[in-house]
Amino acid sequence: MRTQRAIILMIIFLFAAMPTYGAADYVDAPTKEASDLMRKYALADNQEQKQALEEIAALAKKNKSNENVIRIYTQILASSGHYKKAIDVLEPFTRERPESALLLQECMLKDRVRQHDALCYKNALSAAEKKGVNNLDYLMILYFSGDERFEQAKEKYLIHNGSDAIISIFDKSRDEVLRQLYPK
Repeated sequence: MRTQRAIILMIIFLFAAMPTYGAADYVDAPTKEASDLMRKYALADNQEQKQALEEIAALAKKNKSNENVIRIYTQILASSGHYKKAIDVLEPFTRERPESALLLQECMLKDRVRQHDALCYKNALSAAEKKGVNNLDYLMILYFSGDERFEQAKEKYLIHNGSDAIISIFDKSRDEVLRQLYPK
């Protein structure tokens, strides 16, 4: 169980970190420290996890504007089922940075705790469209907001990315997708 949790957390981290920095190149010292703490958390027993979580919470508090640190911290919270706490961390961050990619995570976590926020998705969609993106996050926003452009965007995504197995996630209901992404 511990090994499985460690693998899942590491995969989450790697996917979250890829757009921001390469495997060994860190944007800044707090990002490296957060990454190290995530590894420590993933490989730790319960007591050590508590300590690592306290350390990363302090790091996030000290680095409130560092998107990488906030991303790592909220992913640890979400992966351990602390959805409301993750939302509490994300809300002030995304309020200050409405263009942040973390807005989608906030929206989905709100859905997961049955507090659907249509305005959250509207803001996430606006931010994605300003950036001109057609990636998986954009599809998630369209899907969860029930936007009529979803099918067209999905087809466009498939044309540009080939047959992508991850697209099959959209064959499930919104609740099933949320439970798959946030199982606790």
